[in-house]
Amino acid sequence: MRNNKRQTISGKQRILVCPLDWGLGHASRCIPLIYAFLNQGHEVLLAGSGPSFECLKQEFPSLTFIPFESFTLRYSAGSSQIGAVLKALPRLLKRIKTEQKELSSIVKSYAITQVVSDNRFGCYCKEVKSIYITHQLWVKLPSPFTFLEPWVARWHRGIIEKYDACWVPDYEEAEKSLAGELSHPKVMPNNVTYIGPLSRFDRPEKQAELSTLTVAVLSGIEPQRSIFEAYLLDSLQIEPSDRVVLVQGLPQKGVQPFTVGKVTVYPSLPSAQLQELLLQASRIICRSGYSSVMDLAILGKLSATTFVPTPGQPEQEYLAQFLSAKKFG
Repeated sequence: MRNNKRQTISGKQRILVCPLDWGLGHASRCIPLIYAFLNQGHEVLLAGSGPSFECLKQEFPSLTFIPFESFTLRYSAGSSQIGAVLKALPRLLKRIKTEQKELSSIVKSYAITQVVSDNRFGCYCKEVKSIYITHQLWVKLPSPFTFLEPWVARWHRGIIEKYDACWVPDYEEAEKSLAGELSHPKVMPNNVTYIGPLSRFDRPEKQAELSTLTVAVLSGIEPQRSIFEAYLLDSLQIEPSDRVVLVQGLPQKGVQPFTVGKVTVYPSLPSAQLQELLLQASRIICRSGYSSVMDLAILGKLSATTFVPTPGQPEQEYLAQFLSAKKFG
């Protein structure tokens, strides 16, 4: 079944939401789904680890949180991540099996009736309905490994089809797509439903009045997040804007701001405050991660954004080129 309707889950359920902990994007795009589930009268429990888990705790302090380790990847400091990914591959395959065992225990202990996994390969359970969220039906690989992309897509399709459903946060119409061929491959899994872009932000009723404000928003895998932060804290000192704000993407460090030269730095910000800041910005700088793309599309700020792909991350490099070709970013 393929459509672009936002999905509802019938009957009151106890839903476990477990996002991947690679940056904050997987967690942030789960925020609107969690609100939707709660508004539908379902009980929601959250399982995860790391900064993405702290992001959800900040947004939903009253919900039940279950520690549940996610597979983590550490990038290299250079422009290629091939070595880091290949080195981590055995751990990933092992983690998928371990993840299934741990998930089964959580499902039984907390009487879970539905599982929603954002890009966690092993979070499906035969005892309950399991839903997988991804925009990467086609996975981009770096040169010289692009010839392996059809094989990786077939492997990923096998993972996806172990779930009862796969929700793709993009438009079904290819001409409206925000993810291009990532979400619209030639060969599709048999359980895909397009649910439209997911954003933690609300579409503004009218465009906010712009100010001479530059906002940089950071996220992503270390050490590249910290490398990008150091570069921006230096280069933004000569930014012509009257106000310059940098959001570190470190929810574990709270929300108290501090200054570095002319830059006001926030470790993190709640969604409502970050939305207000972005709407006022005349210039935005961020990684070209898909969750950021969806957020900025909802706010109508794509054309005000400078997208800087994480070095050696083909998905972000593709998205930056794709949006540039569409005259966005």
